[in-house]
Amino acid sequence: MDKANFSLLMQSLEEAKSHFKGKKGKARVTSWEIRPAVEFMARDVKRIRHNVGLSQPLFAEFLGVSVKTIRSWEQGLSHPSGASSRLLEALDKEKEKCLSLYRDIKVISAVG
Repeated sequence: MDKANFSLLMQSLEEAKSHFKGKKGKARVTSWEIRPAVEFMARDVKRIRHNVGLSQPLFAEFLGVSVKTIRSWEQGLSHPSGASSRLLEALDKEKEKCLSLYRDIKVISAVG
């Protein structure tokens, strides 16, 4: 690290220490309230998959889980959690935006 960057880092640390001690300064604080992930039921997962237009194997590949996991979710044997729930929620609310992130996905065949 060069001298200028080290100096900026030390200045930032001093500002953080001052803020922590309750002193007013230049520090800007952003607070976030993260709500819990949505709990998806079997019918929800299936509906989202159909809305996206993918088979179980392709949906599994898209989400980075196994086909067995997708089947388990859609049969109600287990439920998505963590990152999978967040991605399902995003797909449900903003399908086109989510899919646009994956422009490199190649459609091999299309039915209909």
